[in-house]
Amino acid sequence: MCIRIFIFLRAFVFVCAYNVFGLEVVEFRVYQQELVDSVRYLVSEKYDGVRGVWDSKHFMTKRGNPINAPKCFTQQLPPFALDGELWLGYGRFEEIQSLANMQDSTCEQWRDVKYLVFDAPSCGIKDRQCTLSERLEEVRIFLHTHNPPNVRLITQHILEPQDLHTLDSHLQAMLNEVLKYGGEGLIIRPDERGYRAGRAKNAFKLKAYTDSECRIIGYTQGNGRLRGKIGALVCEQVLQSGRDVLIPSIWHNKRITFKIGSGLNDTLRANPPKIGTIITYQYNGFSKNGIPKHTRFVRIYGE
Repeated sequence: MCIRIFIFLRAFVFVCAYNVFGLEVVEFRVYQQELVDSVRYLVSEKYDGVRGVWDSKHFMTKRGNPINAPKCFTQQLPPFALDGELWLGYGRFEEIQSLANMQDSTCEQWRDVKYLVFDAPSCGIKDRQCTLSERLEEVRIFLHTHNPPNVRLITQHILEPQDLHTLDSHLQAMLNEVLKYGGEGLIIRPDERGYRAGRAKNAFKLKAYTDSECRIIGYTQGNGRLRGKIGALVCEQVLQSGRDVLIPSIWHNKRITFKIGSGLNDTLRANPPKIGTIITYQYNGFSKNGIPKHTRFVRIYGE
């Protein structure tokens, strides 16, 4: 009973610290070019780690749950708030997730963990209204002065307003480079003044693909090698905002029809899922009319 009370109080203290320090963190929406503002943006790699918020005394997840990193790791960190990813390396998400969930862990277990910083929510201990670049400079100064071995500032690439008309091609080139060595995607943020917590309006994440579901309503016939088989699935879907995908209000409840031709093997083309079947597909952003781009069949929904 006493142990349970202690655990509850400990969790309560962490949640209170999370709220008192005002560290509700920014949550990125899935990239859509139509929602990008004509301002300077900073683009960085999105690492497949555990989001870690440092409130100057404790580590927490973005939901305010404690991450019990050992003192040998936290003593490297500054006396001001940071936001970033706890990371062990490409393809090792399950390992860092398990470590972050441990109640008691050792310095040896945390030896190879890197804290990859992409923001300083409070702009150090000075000005809460500084731009993203200014906040990152504060972190850079601290790292240069103290040289902590397990803390690193994530590299940022600048996209100026005049580059926005070619934004998709810029981002696709950056994404391709990240994917070459096993990266997950990109984070795209405006270099604006002040740290805006909560669901972002103009800060985005871009992965190779995002998952969704649609209902098969027809097929197109294949040509050439695919003669006698289907060329693509014709799908129908009603657009809705979800937790990760926020769409413009003008698209809400919009019924769309589109084709999915990629991801189908010869067996599926010869014997496609029946009309009315719900399938999971992947896509990369939306067209200006709200149609998913670069669609790819994944599986029948639920399989």
